Amino acid sequence: MICRPIADETAEDIASGETEDVLDPAVPVLYRLCPAFADSIGRFRLVHDSSKVVDRWTATLRTVHFFPNPADPGEYMEEMPVSRIDFADSKAHPQLQLADWTAGAVRQWATAVMAGSAEPFGTRLEPLVKPWVIDTIWPDSTPPSERVRPS
Repeated sequence: MICRPIADETAEDIASGETEDVLDPAVPVLYRLCPAFADSIGRFRLVHDSSKVVDRWTATLRTVHFFPNPADPGEYMEEMPVSRIDFADSKAHPQLQLADWTAGAVRQWATAVMAGSAEPFGTRLEPLVKPWVIDTIWPDSTPPSERVRPS
């Protein structure tokens, strides 16, 4: 009940176009993944496929270190370890083709896992995909149907 006015106001802002992308995961995912890559390779140039969401938020991503950290009052957000953010067509960048294939393979496998099915293609992808995802993006391999839910 306490959140209802805020939810209604947010819905109105989104419908009016005043607030965009508030629920799109691309921006926070980039913000969390880029430092993980930088830990291994240092600052880098990010080449992203065409994305209206990421394009709209590029300036914020580049200046995020000027914003207060909502999870740690009194501290600021960490700087993005990205020297540039460029947008490209996957036809011109084999790396983007590989990223698209990888995302599709993970999606195919994850869909089969979530559905609890032994879909043949998803099952064949598991040995390749599971090591990339489990204990990296997903915390563990316990199927959703077997997870203990807090009461």
